[in-house]
Amino acid sequence: MKRKTFADKLAAGTAEASAVGAWWPQHSCEVSAYLKAGAEPSDRKRHSDQLITLAREWDDRLRDPQELMMQHAGLEIALVNAAVISDREAIDKLQQALRVNALDQMQMLCKIHRSFPAQTFASLMKEHALQLVEAVGYWMDRHPRKLSACEGKRRQNAVSLGMLLTEWI
Repeated sequence: MKRKTFADKLAAGTAEASAVGAWWPQHSCEVSAYLKAGAEPSDRKRHSDQLITLAREWDDRLRDPQELMMQHAGLEIALVNAAVISDREAIDKLQQALRVNALDQMQMLCKIHRSFPAQTFASLMKEHALQLVEAVGYWMDRHPRKLSACEGKRRQNAVSLGMLLTEWI
């Protein structure tokens, strides 16, 4: 049996952490579950609903009238949907849209907190998007070992995002 990492425990809600610190691992875990549900409509619906719920919680916490995390979750859902039908052109466009959304989130956080570490956040969000696109590629090409390794990197990135934002939100 695989040993549970701190990121796994955060995502499952079994680790002691602030709500902000646990949010990113939960979000990342839910995106992974949505991807792994693949073409199974009932599972995909459940996970997409949970992604939207988590995104709404985040936007409410930040009092974000633009609902940037709702947009972010919608882009991730669309990215997985594009993978299900193997639409690599859509995946490329959605990757760009995720980058723009990350910059918008960074700007919003900088307005809330003048000394917010924008470059660190931008770097982590860029990795967040790139790793999801990488995971989608491994899923489409049926490389379970590579997908598993990528998911490990995604969990680490989510913990880093959670730790960074715990300091600022």
